[in-house]
Amino acid sequence: MNKDLKEKLAFTLGATHVGISHNIGGTFHRFVESFTHVGISHNIGGTFHRFVESFTHVGIFHNTRRVAFTLAEVLITLGIIGIVSAMTIPTLIKEYKTKQTIAKLKQTYSILSQAITRAQVDNGDISTWGLRNFVGQDYSSASVETITTNFFTTYLQPYVKVGRDYGYQGWDEMSANYDCCYTPQSNSRSSLNDGYYFSLSNGTIIGISPSTNCLEYNEDGSCAHTVYSNITFRVGINGLNEKGTVGKNVFQMHINSNKNILEFYHYSGTTSRTGFLSNCRADTITCGKLIQYDNWEIKDDYPWK
Repeated sequence: MNKDLKEKLAFTLGATHVGISHNIGGTFHRFVESFTHVGISHNIGGTFHRFVESFTHVGIFHNTRRVAFTLAEVLITLGIIGIVSAMTIPTLIKEYKTKQTIAKLKQTYSILSQAITRAQVDNGDISTWGLRNFVGQDYSSASVETITTNFFTTYLQPYVKVGRDYGYQGWDEMSANYDCCYTPQSNSRSSLNDGYYFSLSNGTIIGISPSTNCLEYNEDGSCAHTVYSNITFRVGINGLNEKGTVGKNVFQMHINSNKNILEFYHYSGTTSRTGFLSNCRADTITCGKLIQYDNWEIKDDYPWK
């Protein structure tokens, strides 16, 4: 029985010249020789023989198995990674921008609201600030400078941490192409509303300006008589880092002369989400109110531009 097993195993010694070095082959030979002198059953001997036969068919060099990927496998893997990335990265970027927008907008609203609350402690109720005095007055550039400068120095500057004071119409100090208002595509400074500009410590740009209403129209539809209404805040949450786009990174708040509170601009009489969403789609300057109404969320139907 041992003689037969040795003869069968002797065949495998030649395999040491195929995938196994001479040193490994000699050691393996001595191992087989000693192993066959031990009494083993036919089953064990057969099993061991099959093991050795399979072992010698594996390419081994210095006891290391060589494993590699084919070019096709690598290309398929890269293709899958590319497809997954193309599907997920845009979503991740949108989610990141959404969270950043909400966080910055909510923070800025809180800073301004707290400042106005503190200002009322020192200066009395908003109704006594004289804001009503300019409501209904005729529009003029000179009065815009007076109104906005006084409002900033008296009711805001002492109560907020100002990053930089750009002053009245401080366009040269800001950026030649920054637009906080209605025409973000324009590179003209003339597209900036008249007003007083400054930045908060979080980088948000604030532009203070009186809003206006038209009391009388000409026959061609142009305004014949413009008057002031409320104090507005044009808020650029990304500062000078990127071009301003209303409803995306530029929003409007105001102090309503009737309510005497700071709130996001919206059309009067609108109270439902359906109405706020409709307003936002028609006029993106009202979109801040929709975000606030949705408990500071930007939902899937928000009209991103």
